[in-house]
Amino acid sequence: MAKGRVTILDVSREAGVSRSTVSLVLRGEGSISAATQQRVWDVIQRIGYVYHRGAASLRDTQSKILGVIVPDFANSTFGEIAAGVETVSQSQGYVQFMAQAGDDPDRQAKIIAAMGEYGIAGLVVAPAIGTTPDQLRVLDRFGIPVVQVGRRLDDETLNRVVSDDRTGIQLAVHHLYAHGHRDIAFLGGDENTVAHRVRASVFAETIQGLGLPICDPPAITSKPSAAGGLEALRQLDQSGRRPTAIVCFNDAVALGVYEGLRDSGREPGVDVSVVGFDDAPEAAHTFPKLTTISVDPRDLGRHAATLIINLVRGAVTAPQHITCPVHLVVRDSVRPVTPPAA
Repeated sequence: MAKGRVTILDVSREAGVSRSTVSLVLRGEGSISAATQQRVWDVIQRIGYVYHRGAASLRDTQSKILGVIVPDFANSTFGEIAAGVETVSQSQGYVQFMAQAGDDPDRQAKIIAAMGEYGIAGLVVAPAIGTTPDQLRVLDRFGIPVVQVGRRLDDETLNRVVSDDRTGIQLAVHHLYAHGHRDIAFLGGDENTVAHRVRASVFAETIQGLGLPICDPPAITSKPSAAGGLEALRQLDQSGRRPTAIVCFNDAVALGVYEGLRDSGREPGVDVSVVGFDDAPEAAHTFPKLTTISVDPRDLGRHAATLIINLVRGAVTAPQHITCPVHLVVRDSVRPVTPPAA
């Protein structure tokens, strides 16, 4: 059998019945014998045919639907990624089947299955925390390509479009070092994500490269949220360590750190300098305005859409790894270290 999307003709050939018989079995119509129905369903499961509901007239043509799954559309980063995908895909004549998985791998798996059933041409996904590579490869047997965006799994065979985490963390640490900070902590991020592991390891490498001491542990993990940042700061305080600066996994964590610092009588940007990552809209409107690493999520979405369309059209075959640039945005949350009083 030719490699690619499995069709109703493949099912009819394998089962030794007509295409119309397969259609009747799929719709549950007609007086098809139980033995024939079972034979058809056995073939469907074995060769991986997906019934496209309401698309009978389009089965022999290429779908113009792209699936888009993110953890949460209310999160500005993922909302902008989705908007970037939409801009490019619509300009190329595609429509989007969008869904949010709530960072739940099981829910995400059900959405992927439903999207495959309804005939998407390709899938762009920001994987839920806890996703396995096999959960994304489930579409492979249907000839449906997948592109990860914003987040990625630790698997080089999967397509991805992500931000330059390495450069971003290096920029953050060097900015703090240039302002006299020598005791710098890293807070936040789920240890089960590649993004956290990369950012935390680059942080440790950069600190060591500057000749600064590495604490144990070098990073404190937490949920990538304001609540997670608050909890990570509490853990840091309980350790007895009082750094002069903190690099946060993302801007949401930084806002939680702001709250925790104020709860303990310290002022962000005055007593402790803080740097975030992402440049979410809130970063420019909090007090003090947050110095952060700027990522353009809409650009991530545009690149992801371009890549998935090229994969759908067969213009690209080998796994693609696209890294989008980042830059430092200097605001008010970093100040030079104040020398201790004599």
